[in-house]
Amino acid sequence: MPDVVSRAIICAISEYEHWQKLPGAQIDAELGLHVLSDDLDASAVTTIMAGRVTHDDLERGFREVIQDLECSEEEFPVLVVLVSCHAVHVDEKIFPQLIPSDSPIAIGGEVATAAFDIEEHFFNPLKNLRFRSPKAKRLRVVMVFDCCRQDLSNSQDVPRGLRNLLPRLKHDFYIICSCDQGSQSFERAESGGALMSVLLPSLKYAKNICDVFADASCRVTRQRPNEYYRRGNNVPVLGSLPDNPPGWVLSEKDELGDDFRQVSLVVLSGITGHGKSTLGNAITQNESFKVPEVGAGLSSETKSVKHEDIELDAKKYRIIDTPGFNNTHLSMEEIWTRFSGFADLAPAGIDVFLHVVEWGPFTEEKSRALKCLQEIAGEECNEHVLLVFSRAPPDFHRRIVEESERNSNLKEALGTVGSFTAVNCQTLAEMKKAHETITAAVQFLIEKNGKKYSNDLVKIAKTNRIQLVNLMKQLNESDACEVQTLISQVYTGSLSSAKALDLATEKLAQQQSQLQQPQPPSVQVSNSEGAQVTRERLKEAVVRTVPLMRSIGACGQALADAHGGPTGQDFMYGWWGSLGHVESLLSHQHEEKQKEDRLKAMGFSEDRVRSALDEARGDFDAALELLLTEDR
Repeated sequence: MPDVVSRAIICAISEYEHWQKLPGAQIDAELGLHVLSDDLDASAVTTIMAGRVTHDDLERGFREVIQDLECSEEEFPVLVVLVSCHAVHVDEKIFPQLIPSDSPIAIGGEVATAAFDIEEHFFNPLKNLRFRSPKAKRLRVVMVFDCCRQDLSNSQDVPRGLRNLLPRLKHDFYIICSCDQGSQSFERAESGGALMSVLLPSLKYAKNICDVFADASCRVTRQRPNEYYRRGNNVPVLGSLPDNPPGWVLSEKDELGDDFRQVSLVVLSGITGHGKSTLGNAITQNESFKVPEVGAGLSSETKSVKHEDIELDAKKYRIIDTPGFNNTHLSMEEIWTRFSGFADLAPAGIDVFLHVVEWGPFTEEKSRALKCLQEIAGEECNEHVLLVFSRAPPDFHRRIVEESERNSNLKEALGTVGSFTAVNCQTLAEMKKAHETITAAVQFLIEKNGKKYSNDLVKIAKTNRIQLVNLMKQLNESDACEVQTLISQVYTGSLSSAKALDLATEKLAQQQSQLQQPQPPSVQVSNSEGAQVTRERLKEAVVRTVPLMRSIGACGQALADAHGGPTGQDFMYGWWGSLGHVESLLSHQHEEKQKEDRLKAMGFSEDRVRSALDEARGDFDAALELLLTEDR
């Protein structure tokens, strides 16, 4: 059976007094209402804010949803939130701030107060939501943001903040945000938002929301969404239709929600001083990689692997700069050791090797440098190699043909690589052109190959990551959060996967050691006169203790809710679970007493009744049959 949508809200602002109209938002509202009403049967619990929506409308609508959820009596209520409108990023907020219909046109300064802060007015109340009914345990929230966002200079920090926040929450959140940025968005008025048009029709199928999000992130290519989960044991499944939605594609995500196959990974290699780091800076359009100073000789400035994560045309790239080949201070083994350091940075494999050589006679030194890469990485890397000639002349494409006819080394090199091109990075204009040339060539080679390169070291890095995730699942919540931090450090290059694996294994061993510690010996309880406490008196003491346990639990729950944090909430879940177990035992004992009384009322002695019930293992009918058989 699918999960019932307990509450839903559609916020689709298409009419603006000062901003450009957003007709696609109205289409999103209509599609969202159709899905919620006809496919999910949730029209009675859906709040619609569409067309012209003011700041007051937003505040009132979201507040009413919070109030309704507080009164929920379902065990795991489900909230669905669909947002389609203009939005901006302000300061360090982790959510885009929505632009109401009555917002002024200017951006920045005082306009931040005119935008609707959904984090303050909706997300924070949701994460701290307290149910009035003891039946309700945990809220499950599905949030979809299809917003044209502006002022995203700090957007790279936003996902990390949300990802770090979610594991600490007491409720479960499933959030997906589109990546379009204002005028760079690719929304079409006739079809609505790119994310909504792909994701909403999938909700009627019997797929858990994590898979629905993963499918959308694959199919929405120009505005590839970001997904964030605080996943509990009851992942929402909203629809009931069998099979897969049309065009269904699942990404290769791991248990942390990271999809590394969606990141195009480019590795820079080449001879020291031939422009490798300069080319890396042209690609990233900043000073990401240190360039050797003129006259510094042949010793490489790149002593260790460095990387930079960028986003170009809504596509994510990781650029890795490696130690230069033919370094005068490194042996082949040392080069291999340093070059292999990128494995932890590329757990899904490498898309393109950018091998840089300076234009000029293709000497034995240049030939050896390329062969060094091919020997280290194996022949499988050849189709992934983009040979880039730096400081190339304007008539490069004519001259490369002439040179290859005269130079056997060059002809052989061109025949073994996936593609080749040329750049010049002497001026700012040339740097910009080099950026365009290389990104186009890289994308061409990615599409041509259709797969990533991998080797034993990359496979080991991926295996280590999987083992880290498996270890994280076995740890308590606080230790699991620490291991998740270790995994992030591995991917950002500040920690090796082998070291992280050692630390995580040590944490698991410590946890298991604590669980296996011997329990203190049982103590015989006596009353003040030295007589042993009877079973009946022990039952009576427990019965009297239950109300006190309830009172203590209520106080503890209030403190846990007020101060937050997973430790306090987990303790309270354990407390209420233990109390429920005690009450179930008492209820069972009460039933046993009733069975005894009924049999004694039939004229059987107390000793015979207890003996029959014990032999029948508490079965009343079987005990009665035994007693009647004895009498016959």
